[in-house]
Formats: sequence, C-alpha cells, structure tokens
Amino acid sequence: MRGAGSYLTREVLSDPGIMRDINNSGKSAIKELLVRPTLSEFMRLSRQFTSQIGLASSWATDAIEAVQAAGGMASMIMLGDAIFSIGAPEALAEFGPVISTTISQRG
Repeated sequence: MRGAGSYLTREVLSDPGIMRDINNSGKSAIKELLVRPTLSEFMRLSRQFTSQIGLASSWATDAIEAVQAAGGMASMIMLGDAIFSIGAPEALAEFGPVISTTISQRG
C-alpha cells in the first residue's frame, strides 16, 4: 500500500510504477465488468480498484466505509480526494457537502 492520499496528480501520472499498477488493475476490472455489466458490479469493481492501487486518503476510505455500513455503495474518484456513491447519502453528512444527482438512462 502506498502512502494513501499523499500524491499529487502529476506525481501519479509521471510515476511508471504507479501507472503500471493502475493500468494492470484497470484492465482487469474492465474485463470483469464486461462479463457482468451491471451497476452493482461496476461499483464493486471500482471499490476493488480503489483498494488495489492504494491512493485513497484515510478521509476517502472512511467515507466509503460509512456509505457501505449504511447499505450503500461507494468508491473514490480518480484522482482526487472525493468519492461517489449510490444510496445512503445521509452517511456522508459528517464528511462535508454532499451533492446529489441522477444517472441518465439515455447516455
């Protein structure tokens, strides 16, 4: 695990080792998603990817765990100290402003 949350975007993008890990984990996740392309599988794989690459801050990890404990699904926005979730918005109130939106059904 890397020093979670301690990297700047330019540092991540210019580090061959980190980029190799990101690309390998991402390719694996996409292959799995194509086998079962559902929203819940996307969320599961996104969370798995976040965990594998080890760039989430402790704040993001705590927020993700709070959403999951409340019955929702969440993962980290790459690369930033923010998360996205489905369900359980009340679990995020202690972490800062929560912005809610909808998902387009037409693309």
